[in-house]
Amino acid sequence: MDLDRELLLNFFSDLDKEIEERYGKEILIEIYLLGGAFFVINKLRKLSPDIDILTQGSTSYRILNEVGHKIAKNYNIKLDILSDGILGESKLPQNFLKSTKIYRRVRTKYKHIKLLTLSPYDILISKISRNLKKDLIDIDYIMTSGKFKIRRKILQTHIKGFSFGANYENFNQNLIEFYKKYEQNLHKTYWERLTSK
Repeated sequence: MDLDRELLLNFFSDLDKEIEERYGKEILIEIYLLGGAFFVINKLRKLSPDIDILTQGSTSYRILNEVGHKIAKNYNIKLDILSDGILGESKLPQNFLKSTKIYRRVRTKYKHIKLLTLSPYDILISKISRNLKKDLIDIDYIMTSGKFKIRRKILQTHIKGFSFGANYENFNQNLIEFYKKYEQNLHKTYWERLTSK
């Protein structure tokens, strides 16, 4: 079953309650949304076929595996839990936490989950790196939705922090194609606009 935004948030409410029941009231786990969950929570897509989350630390990873899959099964959806900043063949920069954003929603307050989204720059880079058909669609959502102002200089800074492993050459080729298609969608600072004339 695909999840819309409301069901996605309900999933996290159920997860929050289950964490309290099994592990007590003191625990707090940071969860970083990526993949379809990132796009649904930011209203870039209506539905996600799965929930992709990233967490830091072995305790959080263990707890999410112990309770998360059970709740995902109730929702008839696949849950992918990643750890240590590894996204497929790429690895997030060590300082990726600096550019994450806390998800705030007035009607939903989680006691044991701190729900954050990855930076759109980091999502974009991971999509450019993998470059499958569905990734190209997601890249287009980020670049044309008007929700994010993607700046070339900041994108380059984020790229420098990534580790691509054996995928480095493919990434560079994909990045060239990305710039060809979206150069006009990249936002420039006032100074960049002045000096590019």
